Amino acid sequence: MLLLFAMSIILFPALRAQDVIVLKNGDELKVKVVKVGESEIEYKKWSNQDGPTYTTSTSKVFMVKYINGDKDFFGEQTAQNEQKEETTKKQDNNNTSETYFGNNLLEGEMDQIRSELYLGGKKLSASEVKLVLNPNEYSIYETAKGKCYSGNAMLAVGWASFGVGAVLLFVGSKNDFADDEVLYPALVTYTLSCVCIPTGFVVKGRGRGMLKTLAESYNSRNNKSLSYSFYPAAVKIKTPTGSNYGFGLGLSVSF
Repeated sequence: MLLLFAMSIILFPALRAQDVIVLKNGDELKVKVVKVGESEIEYKKWSNQDGPTYTTSTSKVFMVKYINGDKDFFGEQTAQNEQKEETTKKQDNNNTSETYFGNNLLEGEMDQIRSELYLGGKKLSASEVKLVLNPNEYSIYETAKGKCYSGNAMLAVGWASFGVGAVLLFVGSKNDFADDEVLYPALVTYTLSCVCIPTGFVVKGRGRGMLKTLAESYNSRNNKSLSYSFYPAAVKIKTPTGSNYGFGLGLSVSF
């Protein structure tokens, strides 16, 4: 019994001694750390130390606890350093600010093309639009997209009704429009198309106009280029004999 007790005291630390990788999501990996690099940690599973070598990004790791009790912490600074390095690689000397969505750099001038917004020639998803616009602008964006979808739906119904009406009129013409069961549905479908098609164009155009306004607002807020405009101006000039007015053009410069 004394021998078994002594062996348990000797072997217990060896049995439980292992490196532990604590991830930021709270998971713990019991491993044998092979190498700790700037961006990756190489390790082997503790239960299979002769097996393959695995890697994990240091941006996902909160802490590494070693067998001897030492600890290495990997906080937010690691992820910030990686993003800073990526930003440095892609940064243009003329750019003063950059926005990232995942690994995609969002920069340049915003354009409205049909019913979508583009930034630097790249079509923006709804998530990316939410990232580059402020909350009020994003609310307008959602309203504009809703109008575009509604307009497309109206146009689809209108053109479908137009096609059905054309078929019915063609069938009715074969019978000299003697069959009211063909003529009346044709008139109804044509009336529906005459309502839906113009309304669809108006609603869709309104949505696109709102998107264009958002793009112009974004560009005026973020672009640093020089712009100017002229406007009518009137100046009151006082003279010894009285006051006169001069009329001309005013110049407004923004930079």
